[in-house]
Formats: sequence, structure tokens, C-alpha cells
Amino acid sequence: MVLDARELRLVRPLDSGDLATVFAAVDLSHGNVSRAVALLHPDLEGLDEVIERMQARIQAARVVAHPGHVQTEGIFDVSGRAGVVMQYVDGKNLERIAKRKAVPGSVAARLALGIVDLLEAAASHNLLHGHLCPTRIIVTADGSVRVLGLGMRKGGDVGVNNALYREDRSVHRYAPPEGLNGLVTSAVDVYSLGSIITRIVSGRWPKRASQHGAGQATVIEGAAHVMSGAGASPELVGVVRDCLGFRADLRPYLSELRTILTAEAIDDAGWAQWLGEHVLSATDNTEMVDERSGSPPVKRATSTPFTEPNLVRPEKPDEEGSKSSLPEPE
Repeated sequence: MVLDARELRLVRPLDSGDLATVFAAVDLSHGNVSRAVALLHPDLEGLDEVIERMQARIQAARVVAHPGHVQTEGIFDVSGRAGVVMQYVDGKNLERIAKRKAVPGSVAARLALGIVDLLEAAASHNLLHGHLCPTRIIVTADGSVRVLGLGMRKGGDVGVNNALYREDRSVHRYAPPEGLNGLVTSAVDVYSLGSIITRIVSGRWPKRASQHGAGQATVIEGAAHVMSGAGASPELVGVVRDCLGFRADLRPYLSELRTILTAEAIDDAGWAQWLGEHVLSATDNTEMVDERSGSPPVKRATSTPFTEPNLVRPEKPDEEGSKSSLPEPE
């Protein structure tokens, strides 16, 4: 597939996953502003289809004007590789935060409330996410909750065999029993949200969904057990139970989640304290230019030298049921 070329200077690696290695970059042709670029792994099966599906999501999501939406410019040829160019967000994703220390239930409720706010904005344009997982949710030092990768159209029969879903293996743990089969609705994201809350509050990866009602009941009870063990309130445990329901039509609406999460969310003082302890030590942003002010941010550490990325996807061990302890490199 032929892509338009884009001149970017890669500054340092941020993360690596099933689809891509993500770098902080400087946009040399647009005023040296900061960008993030996800260089797609060239060994992805069905790479052209992955690119086509990602481009369709990017185009669809352009109509969503919400502060929690990380805008993506498009997919370009970056030094001979397909690269997804997007806004640079200085913060920590929920997977990294949860690996360091489990998140209190009231904080998780406030985080989830920010996600629900964006999903409601997307729903007004007949869009959802569909690939929601902790690594796509970033918390910034000022308390903003930012979400990457929005753009699936409601009502489509996407199926689980399309190249993008097949290759994006990390999201399968957060996918509902029905996967992406049938006419997808916001119920897909509601299920994912329940799994994400379980992950960050309990410090454990959620069990994968079961395609059978009895099996899913076991998944729900397991999530409720680890949530309660982590000190979550009965109301928040109830939210998780409802979100993980076997039937999509019986999961809560986004508006219902908003009401419950608002009551459960931590207050501003507690939120500020949590941010100071867990997010303010976010990644080094040396050499990055603030897109709004046009000036470099305050230097906090020496920059990490750029090294050539490993273009082969890393092998990931089965993490199910294991405890987390170390932060991801970012």
C-alpha cells in the first residue's frame, strides 16, 4: 500500500504492543511540534487490511470534538514504514499505573467517568471504540483522561476475523462474550469498561469472557471477588457485575453508568493527591514541544537516546491471574 510520506524525527520509544512500536517524535514539517507515531509491525498478517481498517476508524473519529479524544492525523510513510501519526500526550496509561500499584475504587470510578463522558460524545455520532483496553487510556498530570483509537461505527457487523481485531490480541481479554459479531453497540465498550475497572482496582488481569452463560457467570463472580478483596465499595462491585453481563442488551446504558460513577468518584482534593503521587512523575518529555504554547516544557530528566526499534512483535506470556509489580517502560 502506497502512503504519503511524513518527515518526523523520532525522539525516544514510548511503548510497544501487538500492532506497533510507539515513539515520541518531532514534526519537522509543521513547526517542530510534538507528535506520537505508532510504527506498525511489518510482519502483521494482513497488514494492508489493518491499515485500511485503521484509516476508516481515523476518518470516522474526526467528527468527535471532545477533550478526552486523542486526535489522529492519519497513517503515513515514516522512514519507509507505515506510521500512525497522532497527538503526543504526556502522561501514563492505565496499564502502567496498575502495574505499579492498584487503583483505589473511588479513583477508578473517576477515571471511568472520564471514559464514559467521551463514549457518550462518540455515541452522539453513532460511534464507539470497540478496542478499549488500559493501554489506550492515558491520564495526564492535570487530571485529563485521554483515550486513543476511537472510531468504530455503531451497527456494523465487524466480526472477530478481521485483520485488525485478529492482530490486536491484547484487547481480546477485555472483549465481551459476543466479541464484535453481530450489530455492535456501546454495550461492547461497557463490557470493556467493567473489565478495565477490575484490572486497575484489583491489580489482576480479568478473566477472558465466556461464550456460554454459565461460564460467564463464573467470570463475573471472579471479578466481583477480586474487586471486593481490593476494598471496592458494593456499588462499584455492582457496576462491574452489570457491565460484565452475558447479554449485551442487559448491560447498563452509558447514562446509567454516569449516574452511579458520579456518586462513587473521589472528590477533587483526593483526586489531586492521587495525581501527585501516581501521575506527576510521568514520562520524560525532554525535546518535546508543547503544541499549544509552541515552547518546550520544563526539563525534568535527561533524554533517552533513540535506538532502532525491534520490528518483531514481542512474545507475551499468558498473564491471566498473575499479580503485577513493575511499571512498563514508557
